[in-house]
Amino acid sequence: MASTDVEQTNMLPTSQSTSYSGYETTDFLSALTSEQPYAASPPHSLSSQEWTDLTDAITEEPSPSIYENTAPSVSIKPALSSTSFPSVTPPLSPRFVPTLDVLSANHIRVSWTISNTLSGTIFALSRDENGQTNNCSCSLPCSTCILSVLRPFTYYTVAVKKCIGSICGPCSKSSSAKTWPGTPGPPENVRASPVSTTSVHVSWDSPYVTNGELENYTVLIQQPNVFTCYFVGHGSGSCTLYYLQKGTTYRMHVFACNKPNANGRGGGCGNSSATVSVFTWTGELDPTILYNMTLDVRNYVETASQIGIYLPLSEIPLATTGPLRAITLVVNTEHLNLSSESDISLPTNQRSLETGVVRRRRSAEETFGLLSGTYANKTNGSWEVIVFNDTSSLTFLSSRVFILGDGRGLPKSSHSYNGPLDPETKYSVQMRMYFLDTYSTTKSCNFKTEAKPVAPVAIMGAVFGLLVLLFLVILIWRVYRHSTDLVLIDEDPSLVRRSNQTQLILLTYFQPSSSPFYVQHPVTPIKVEYFSNYIDRLLRSPNDNVGLQFQLLNIIASHQADYYRLTKQMGELFAEQNRSSTHPPYDQSLVLLDRAWPQYKENLRTVLPSVSDYGKVYIDASYVAMCTYNCENGTAVIPNYDTLPSFIVTTSPSVNNQPKFLTMVIQQCSSLVVVLGRSALLNYPDENYWPEEKLDVFVTDEGSCEVMFMQVNNMPYWISRFLTITSSRCKHVPAWDVNQLHFIAWPVRRPPRMAAFYEFVQFYLKIFSELPANKKMGPTIIHSSAEDGREGTFICAILLLQQLRSHSDVIDVFGTVLALRKYRSDLVISKEQLGFLYSFVGYCITRENSTDYWQTEPIKSIKTPGAVTNGYCNM
Repeated sequence: MASTDVEQTNMLPTSQSTSYSGYETTDFLSALTSEQPYAASPPHSLSSQEWTDLTDAITEEPSPSIYENTAPSVSIKPALSSTSFPSVTPPLSPRFVPTLDVLSANHIRVSWTISNTLSGTIFALSRDENGQTNNCSCSLPCSTCILSVLRPFTYYTVAVKKCIGSICGPCSKSSSAKTWPGTPGPPENVRASPVSTTSVHVSWDSPYVTNGELENYTVLIQQPNVFTCYFVGHGSGSCTLYYLQKGTTYRMHVFACNKPNANGRGGGCGNSSATVSVFTWTGELDPTILYNMTLDVRNYVETASQIGIYLPLSEIPLATTGPLRAITLVVNTEHLNLSSESDISLPTNQRSLETGVVRRRRSAEETFGLLSGTYANKTNGSWEVIVFNDTSSLTFLSSRVFILGDGRGLPKSSHSYNGPLDPETKYSVQMRMYFLDTYSTTKSCNFKTEAKPVAPVAIMGAVFGLLVLLFLVILIWRVYRHSTDLVLIDEDPSLVRRSNQTQLILLTYFQPSSSPFYVQHPVTPIKVEYFSNYIDRLLRSPNDNVGLQFQLLNIIASHQADYYRLTKQMGELFAEQNRSSTHPPYDQSLVLLDRAWPQYKENLRTVLPSVSDYGKVYIDASYVAMCTYNCENGTAVIPNYDTLPSFIVTTSPSVNNQPKFLTMVIQQCSSLVVVLGRSALLNYPDENYWPEEKLDVFVTDEGSCEVMFMQVNNMPYWISRFLTITSSRCKHVPAWDVNQLHFIAWPVRRPPRMAAFYEFVQFYLKIFSELPANKKMGPTIIHSSAEDGREGTFICAILLLQQLRSHSDVIDVFGTVLALRKYRSDLVISKEQLGFLYSFVGYCITRENSTDYWQTEPIKSIKTPGAVTNGYCNM
């Protein structure tokens, strides 16, 4: 251990000098710490052997000390006696440097070597970085002593002194060492609060005493089941516990862990914090409370078109049930004695995909659909109007009187519009409370509106109106007689609908700085050597383990969509252009027409044009980037938004969208197009965008495209076509060559044969590897007429086969599918496809361990399309 110089200072507290009869001396503790010579004890206190040892010490050669001065010789002079004593030289600075061995967080062993054994005492003196001192000693002959009761993770500077009796020499050169990290104290100020019916958020402050460098925190629940969450970092932290039981009290505590030192010593986890209790929300209303909730009519206003309804909102225990998404009134245009409905589960298509996670929304209709119709669209004479929207920020609701029928709320086509009631009409009203996953409805309150009084002015106005109407009828009749070419043109409903939808869409790209909680999923990567046994247990009947895993995948994927704040505004705006109504594309990965691949590469974001051009650029297609895999544990790493996409996933175009699709192929510089399955088997026989003869022309109002048939090669399981495409919207590109791989061995309602699918994936990888190494080449386009997510199955198979060929010890099927779901929600959408991917990996492990997976002879029938030298791809 390297030695360092320290300042000349007292490492131990000193006391004042003490005078004795006949001589002067210094206190023993001062003698240990002082660098100045001092008086020895009287000669009669030393034995003859001690004098001999002292003489030997005096004759030693002095060595450099950590201090500039060396101790000069001192004569012992009696103060009150005339008897003279011989001159004595105290021990000089030792010529050795102490060796320090750190034994623990609180102990350091000090070692030294002395050439000859002397009587006396060796003192080891220490001082930490804050000036605190400590010491240990031993009587010669000895070579070590142990400094104890030290502070963890602290630097200590140690020097030694040699003393004979009460005569001490100066300190030696010093050595420094740092004690091991210890364990931290308990985290401070632990707080826990529910965020849904099945999750709790926990936060805390860092420990008062750290004793080292904090590495992570753990939140632990031990009863009734074990639940944990982790926070990596130092300082204050937080994490969220998921998959808890609703309406349950949990007791939890937090403990912190320190990092070891560079040699792996010390550190560890410290004591737990004080136990904190938290109650998860029930997400439903107790039936007794619901039974006692009664609506009452209050005639605060005129009752011909509106009525006051007393709502007992204060009886809702928000602290127990959790927040409500909305509170509404369900209005029926007749007297109905309806009983209350307690804790009815919401339909699946009207639940929030986030499984109870509360989020801020602009209106209840943006989060979920209400069960009844709006005032403008009454269903069987009933409608639903919103009374209160989103109580996530409230802990208590006050009872109030709601004026039903006051005509407020916009837009009038929504549930926010509180339209007027009809006079002299019987109504039944119920209050409906929408919790996170259920709803409850009170028993009905019946009333009848009064007749609207007719004023004389109104009668006169009615007569005047009839006269005006008669005049208009006569005028129209005369015009009709003089005009035989008058044609009434009906308004195009699609234009009206589109004009109401030209709202500005704002997109956000949220890139979190910390790892999302959902990546800690329980389905870890599977070791290759155990993969066969794992598949056998996963797919074995009747446990349906793969079904449970697929349900977990959907839950975590919905958390992922919420975590990255993914939206589907464009897909919902142009729903009629989507093949699937349940899975519109995400806005953040949307492919737009007239924004070519070179432009997209410069800024990997969805850049929308003006509102009036939304319909011209929209197409149901999404960019998909390849995930990577962690080198240490093999888990799939979700790409960030700056990752260049490798695929474009879309659906096979309908007849009206074929020019858009072909234009996209050119603008995205795609040289490979993969078709999965026969379109004729899926009730789309006339929607092939490629010609069976020499040339096909596709014309719509938005432009025209020509597709020329160049070459075809028929394989047992797929067809390879070579097409040349031109588009009126791509005037920069005279023609674009495309290699279409059409995999025809994928049935409609079941997975393909494993051997055929494996050969096709290999064939695709070979063709892709032979493409020109051109940075301007765009992504591969993958599409199908089916709505079963087979595009995602194909991409996952490619990625998993590449992970296997990278000599990875593990395969992460679950994480790969989850990573793709960030770009499009309809990639691998059934448990059968998830099970097929596991079986495919098992098949690949068997095949590629027995044969060489690369073909030695090239397939001569494959033609690699060349890159275009001019046009979009060189802009």
